[in-house]
Amino acid sequence: MYLFLLSWLFILSFTVGLSGALSPGPLLVVTVDSSLRRGWSGGVLTVFGHLIVEVPLIIALAYGIGNAINTESVKMSVTLIGGCTLLALGSYTAYTSRTPRRARLLETLSASSTSVHAERSFSWRPIFSGLIATTTNPFFWIWWATIGLTMLTYASLFVMANVNPPIYWGTLSLLFNTLLSPLLWQPSYLLYSFIFSSILPQFMFQSIDFNYLFLGSTLIGWGIIAIGHFSSDIAWYTSVSLAVARGKQLLSAKLYQAFTFVCGLILILLGIWFLVSFISPSLTS
Repeated sequence: MYLFLLSWLFILSFTVGLSGALSPGPLLVVTVDSSLRRGWSGGVLTVFGHLIVEVPLIIALAYGIGNAINTESVKMSVTLIGGCTLLALGSYTAYTSRTPRRARLLETLSASSTSVHAERSFSWRPIFSGLIATTTNPFFWIWWATIGLTMLTYASLFVMANVNPPIYWGTLSLLFNTLLSPLLWQPSYLLYSFIFSSILPQFMFQSIDFNYLFLGSTLIGWGIIAIGHFSSDIAWYTSVSLAVARGKQLLSAKLYQAFTFVCGLILILLGIWFLVSFISPSLTS
């Protein structure tokens, strides 16, 4: 039954995460752009830039920072900064698409072994692009402060425990330091028997709220939700990267430039939309 519930958490998280990943946004645009420039591996690396932001955010939400993020001032600040950054990123992408180096372009569009080698070479640029596209997207923060936070809360309801990690870990730390650590320094069968037969039960019933002992299952639930969400991101954006990389081999140099230029324009339009929503929220609501 427990494994069934964990499987249900994974499927639920994967499905909800996929619904967010399928929504067009800056990350999709930079994934397409990176796949055009460096092949499918460039698009996959973009997702890792996204995960660099997402992993610490999930941990922070689990520890109760969701209410701080879901405030009007934070939303407006992220919208303003994100709009300006997307304008700059889009302008740079559009500019570089119009002035490519001929040798690099031919190498990118070629299906030869040289092109394969180029696609496999490592570059930090796709990771950085994914990080920027994620950080500057206000809807990413809003999604996690609402839908994502609800998913994490569901994990706690899943084990019927109050979510309070500090109390959970503090209780286990107190138990270890008070009763169990002496056994590590002075191993003794008599001391071991005395602690577990007399002192430990009394200590636990007086000092430990058993509700928090089930929080270990909540932490597992959070982990399953995170894995399910990451899997949806990786599955979708890897599929996009492979599709773009396959189609890229059929593109001429001019079409390649046009597609990359369009990616830059889309980023610029998203930046303008964010800035307009900052200036007049009623226009975008």
